[in-house]
Amino acid sequence: AGDTMFYIDTPSKKVRAFDFGAATGSIENERVLWNTAEDPTSPDGMTIDSEDRLWIAFCHGAKVVCFDPATAKIEEQIDFPCIETTACAFGGPDLGDLYITTGIKPGLEEKEAGSLFICRPGATGVPSFAFQG
Repeated sequence: AGDTMFYIDTPSKKVRAFDFGAATGSIENERVLWNTAEDPTSPDGMTIDSEDRLWIAFCHGAKVVCFDPATAKIEEQIDFPCIETTACAFGGPDLGDLYITTGIKPGLEEKEAGSLFICRPGATGVPSFAFQG
């Protein structure tokens, strides 16, 4: 853990990975982990859990998907009552709460759009570390 950097390229709909050298800050060996082009929605915000699985909010998709890079499979999907799911992050005292932000789509009447949702998917997040430059 900590030796791979993940990146979502929303316009190309690809989840990418890079080898990351923590000691040197080097980033190399770019590869596509998941091309979501077949999905009509777009991957957007992302977080990682203690099992190195990615939790990805799909903008225009009303969902957060748990993707396991080791198996290249979707492990879980959480659906939401509003279409613009934008980002997710683990938090809470045990890092077991998943916080999901949503946006408002103009012209679409959704009662809960723009809300912050919290759920406990059974996964645990990892502590974040501030960059020391």
